[in-house]
Order: sequence, then C-alpha cells, then structure tokens
Amino acid sequence: MKSLFVSLFTTSLLTGCQLSTDSSEALRVVVAISPAMVRGGDTALVTVRLINQSLHATTVSGSSTCRLAFDVLDNNGVRVGGIRPSVCTMDLRNLTLAPGQSDSEVFHWVAAHAPGQPLPPGSYTVVGASLWAQGRTSAPQPFAVVAP
Repeated sequence: MKSLFVSLFTTSLLTGCQLSTDSSEALRVVVAISPAMVRGGDTALVTVRLINQSLHATTVSGSSTCRLAFDVLDNNGVRVGGIRPSVCTMDLRNLTLAPGQSDSEVFHWVAAHAPGQPLPPGSYTVVGASLWAQGRTSAPQPFAVVAP
C-alpha cells in the first residue's frame, strides 16, 4: 500500500510538473530560406526562429550547442540535408523570452549531399526545429533547387 501511494504521488507530481513547465504551446518555430531558388551546390541562408506567442514570459532550457536546427526534405519527405548538432555539450542554459520576443539563428547551408555533389534540381522543403522547446518544429517552407 505504501509503495502504491508513493507511486501515485510521484506520478501526479511528475505529471503536474510536466503540465506546469510545458511551454511548448506558448512557443512557435518559424523558418525562412533565402534565396527561395537555390542553385545546386550554392549556399543559402536558413533562419530558424523560436517565438514566444503567449502573453507571459516563457523560459526554455537546454544545451547552448543544441538550440535550433533544420532539416531539408525532398518531395518524398526524405531528409536530404540540414543542420542538426551531432554533439550537445552538457551546459544547461535557460532562456527567458518575453511576450513576442524571439531567439533565432542563421545557418549557412550548402545545397549539396556532400562537397562536390549538389542536390538535383527540384522542389524541396525546409523545416526548422527548436531542440529547447521539446523538439517543436515549424511548418514546412518550400523552396526550389535549380541546375548549377
């Protein structure tokens, strides 16, 4: 009986903490790519922004090296590029965003599978992600790759 009480008490505490600290509903991720038409092998700028759309300050936490990221997807939804950290440092940082405030990062991305292997012409999408906001992602942003 004592074990059941502790288990129920712990579960309700964890659930309560999760609900009270979950800021993901207050946060929105947006992504932009420039230019919207990239030559295969050329560099594009990808901006990923985490925006506090609530009426209250919201705090997010995570590693300073694993804040924002993005994926490039082909027409079949297969990841063909992007920037995601492969190693995150163990330094926990807090970031408090006031209402309407945002945190952003600009990435220089080369439209290629690997050096010397440009992406083929076609339609692609870029999806931004905030690794601090429970992996929350943006709406897909379309762009085109044209022949080099």
